[in-house]
Amino acid sequence: MSKFQVNIEFTLVTSVECDGIRFDAPDGAEDFEDNSYFSSQEIECDGGEVSYVIEAEDENEAEDSAQNVVSDGGEVEDYNGVVWQITNVNVSVEKVEEPMTFERAVQILTDLVENHGDEDAAEALDFLLAHIKGLTETAEQAKAASLAAQEAARVAQQAASACQEGINALTATVADVTSEA
Repeated sequence: MSKFQVNIEFTLVTSVECDGIRFDAPDGAEDFEDNSYFSSQEIECDGGEVSYVIEAEDENEAEDSAQNVVSDGGEVEDYNGVVWQITNVNVSVEKVEEPMTFERAVQILTDLVENHGDEDAAEALDFLLAHIKGLTETAEQAKAASLAAQEAARVAQQAASACQEGINALTATVADVTSEA
């Protein structure tokens, strides 16, 4: 299975109608009539956006998962109890490229061998993994030895410099003694 980034953009639409609003006649009014009629108004709100990463067999399966989250023509209710219709749904799906790591490669190959059901393939994979593990351990030991050798060379260089300084100081002292004599 692969991972996919799913982005969903959509609009919410609702209709508002002032229903049941009546005005009372003031005290002393005659022939009061309330003929108020308020038309309904459609409200459209852009800005709906949902995104997530999902494991799926392919891009179509990942896109189908978006229908479970936001469905064109579906209805949602906000915190005020207003029901909105979902429209203009735009779904984009992009495969997430995962970097290949040793652990991921082992898992992919193990899954492949297990699904194939071939005992020889399973044995071959186990052999290769053991061999790679041995090579990795040898490489790590060689790296450690190389670092130790570099440190020893650095210490030897410092010792050689100290010896050279000692020889130079001794030579200068001998020269001073010889010139005074």
